[in-house]
Amino acid sequence: MKALTTLSVLSITITVTVLAMTQQSSAAERLNTAAPYTALDAHWIFGADADQEADINAAIGAFNQAGLLLPQLRIYVHGSNGECDENLGLYGGGGDTHRIDICMAHPSVIRHELAHAWEHHNMTDATRRAFLLRTGLEVWNDQESSAPVRGMEQAAYLIAWGLDSRPIQRLLHSSNAEDLDLYELLTGSQSPRIAHWDSESRLVSPASRGETSPVPTAPSGVRR
Repeated sequence: MKALTTLSVLSITITVTVLAMTQQSSAAERLNTAAPYTALDAHWIFGADADQEADINAAIGAFNQAGLLLPQLRIYVHGSNGECDENLGLYGGGGDTHRIDICMAHPSVIRHELAHAWEHHNMTDATRRAFLLRTGLEVWNDQESSAPVRGMEQAAYLIAWGLDSRPIQRLLHSSNAEDLDLYELLTGSQSPRIAHWDSESRLVSPASRGETSPVPTAPSGVRR
């Protein structure tokens, strides 16, 4: 009877262990897939204080509310730029497309790195080509080129700008009109900031005149 009890305990232990390993394997497979996740899926945040974690969650919430679903991510906050290749932030460190490193936890930097993750997992090559053609940029992700001429960096900048919660202050500024149009080209939807835009005062954008306008440099690094 005692031997039977010991055997039963051993059987239960083995069953629980197998179930735990199966759950861990499923979680790992899910994390490594490129499919987007819903707003209810968790992201892991490491090294952040309460304020930084709140800013990260707010940025993730902005993407979700705009319908830009992010992959499941591990987000690491650091105290120096050394962990981000001397950049303010880094997406895809070590070739891990589910990792973001933040070395300056400012909302604009957080949104920028999240934009890289969204672009990598969701944007089509056709959209990338259309963006390069529209902006006059020639390369998407050439690490030998500086950030201002890389389409990937400028796309992340524009998506981050388009999700800024602050209203646009200078409505009569043609570059704002162009940026709103480019955000829509990249994401397939209007920027939430369009609600702050007076369509009657909107100037003709440079693109509609057959011109291109430079996009500000984004403070970021990307490894893929």
